[in-house]
Amino acid sequence: MSGISLRGQRSRVRLLRSGDLAALDVAHLIEEIESSGISERNALASRIAVILEHLIKLDYSTEDLPRAGWQRTVERERDRIARDIETMPSLRRLVPEYITREYPRARREAMRSFAEYERERVAHYERAVPLEYGYSSDAITSG
Repeated sequence: MSGISLRGQRSRVRLLRSGDLAALDVAHLIEEIESSGISERNALASRIAVILEHLIKLDYSTEDLPRAGWQRTVERERDRIARDIETMPSLRRLVPEYITREYPRARREAMRSFAEYERERVAHYERAVPLEYGYSSDAITSG
């Protein structure tokens, strides 16, 4: 439950295990349960967007210099996703949905980067980079 302290969580768990439901603020507990995992889901979406942006750059850019950095970013974010999924396995089922949802944002970010560093090729990239996502869950999580 991401909205309360570790001490608060432990206290609530003790009360639940003891069956002392009267001592619990049930309305607050329901709110905490409903919101649990939001930050983890947002972090997953953000990591997927970063990977997608960098995969687009790797797949379409003609620039050589930044490629190693883009690849390191993809690998770092894949490692973080793997860690997050180990901690919260239910996140795995969200990956395909988040790829679809985050792809337009990632494409826009990649286009901004192309405009900044490869201005003369932006029109080419606008035509070449698909508007719809083309990356699988495996491309995002493991390469």
